[in-house]
Amino acid sequence: MSAGNRESDLHGHAARASSTGRENDMSQVHPMVQPVGPQSISESGPRFYSVGQVARMLGMSAMTLYRAINAGDFPAIRIRGRLIVPARAVDEMVETAISTQSVVDAAGWAPEKNAGRR
Repeated sequence: MSAGNRESDLHGHAARASSTGRENDMSQVHPMVQPVGPQSISESGPRFYSVGQVARMLGMSAMTLYRAINAGDFPAIRIRGRLIVPARAVDEMVETAISTQSVVDAAGWAPEKNAGRR
C-alpha cells in the first residue's frame, strides 16, 4: 500500500492491514457502515447533537434538557455515560410544529421509558 493510496478511518488514521494482509475497511465490519468524508458531513449536516448543542438551539439550559431526557420526555441515545440527541428527532419536531402550526410535545418522540433496555 503506497502512501498515496492509504485509506483513512473516521479520525484520519491510516487503515491497518489485517493478519491476512487485507485492508480493514469500515464496510467489512458492518454492512450499514458507509465511509464518511469531510464534505459529506458538512453537506448533510450532523446526524447527532450534544445535549448542550440542542439546549442552546432550544433556548434552555442543558440541565433542563438532561432532566427531560432522564424523565423520558425527550429522545436521546446513551452510549456508556454519554447522551447524544439524533438530529433527525430535532428536525422532525421543528417540521411538525411548523406544518401543524401548533405546540409539539417532545415526549411523543421519546421511546417509552425502559422499553429499549435489555
